[in-house]
Amino acid sequence: MPATNNRYPWRSGCEAALIAEGEQALAVRLALIARARHSILAQYYSWEEDVSGKLLLGALLQAARRGVRVRLLVDDLYSGSNRYLESLAAEPNIRIRLFNPFWLRLARPWGWPLEILFSFRRLNHRMHNKLLVVDDDWALVGGRNIGDSYLGLGRERHFVDLDILIRGPVCADLVSDFLGYWRSRWSHVLHHLSWFRLPESLALANNAFLLHLMEPELARLFGVEPQLLAVDLPPLHWHPVSAQAFMDAPGKGARLRRQPTAAGRALLAQLDGLQQSLDIVTPYLVPTRHFYRTLRRMIRRGCSARVLTNSLAATDMPLAYAGFRSRCTRLLKTGLSLFELRPEAGRCLHAKLALFDRRSLLVGSLNLDPRSFYLNTEIALLLEGASLVAEVEAWLEQQLIAQQAWSVTLREEGISWAGSAIEPETSAWRRGLIRLAGWLPVHHLL
Repeated sequence: MPATNNRYPWRSGCEAALIAEGEQALAVRLALIARARHSILAQYYSWEEDVSGKLLLGALLQAARRGVRVRLLVDDLYSGSNRYLESLAAEPNIRIRLFNPFWLRLARPWGWPLEILFSFRRLNHRMHNKLLVVDDDWALVGGRNIGDSYLGLGRERHFVDLDILIRGPVCADLVSDFLGYWRSRWSHVLHHLSWFRLPESLALANNAFLLHLMEPELARLFGVEPQLLAVDLPPLHWHPVSAQAFMDAPGKGARLRRQPTAAGRALLAQLDGLQQSLDIVTPYLVPTRHFYRTLRRMIRRGCSARVLTNSLAATDMPLAYAGFRSRCTRLLKTGLSLFELRPEAGRCLHAKLALFDRRSLLVGSLNLDPRSFYLNTEIALLLEGASLVAEVEAWLEQQLIAQQAWSVTLREEGISWAGSAIEPETSAWRRGLIRLAGWLPVHHLL
């Protein structure tokens, strides 16, 4: 086990299960909340005001009313307009806090440019963590935010993503880190999301609707099958693992000095100790200097490396793809094997994982771009367990088959995507914008 300079040691005696399908991820979250008896801790970058977002808020409301203590921490950037959060905050057993909030609440997001103009460094620091802990003994860590596209209910876009459900001693470390965020100066009690407080009558009506939405008959009207609301966990394949938790300090990214995230340091430490192979899945591939140099040294030692990322046709962040495109030739010259996900049926890659020598696995919220390495706070689990790694490897191989991903190679005439000199299934207008954006020095803002 290479040293990772982490404040938490390895925890043995844990069990973990891979959650690969969106609807399964929603069912697991609902079942965990339904099973809760004492406490629920939830920490998310984005909590959408859509069907899955309302379902999970309804589940939290049910838990609170049967005596479970609920604490929910969300980043203000994408969650601060969800007025259902404000409705829940009035409940006695629910506490909600916003991470690094915008103070100009009127006409959001149109008022943001003015505040960003005067507080850019502060507001550019976001909490990208995704974590759910139930009764201090069950935890869900991965790449999924709360929203229909992540949890199998999306109609236009479907995110290909992963979670790890884990139980055992490592959960105590995750609880400790969550409480560090909860008590930090970056987390502020949610009183109201606009300049005026939500009327009590409307808050009560919102909460009543959330509870009714948990009824199978009403949920079916919103496209939710009754089996997703079951109290029991869906069938899962459990694996014995050893685990180590990595979570950034809440103030990481707000400092002037650039230091890689805790998960980023764990990734680099594992690369330094690799002997055979590296497999990485990341939706955004804009390698930092730290990562590029470590990757090049690793390949020169004789290790193989494969990366799966989004294609231009599939990505939800064209600016991130522009940063990748301007570095693609340099990456391929290292000997890296590169693949891009095809955009079949609205698919978009959002999973974040790394496999090391087919013996250990890093999974969490870390993207391979400057934002994740230096600005955002991130969370990850480093896991060792032969059967879990084998299941994740099988999932990755399924994504890499010809029907799922294109191979990107370097030829004498330039970059080739499965034999084509241009990015497949894209318009000339979109390709031109990407080339233009690649010249702009804004990739640290991704």
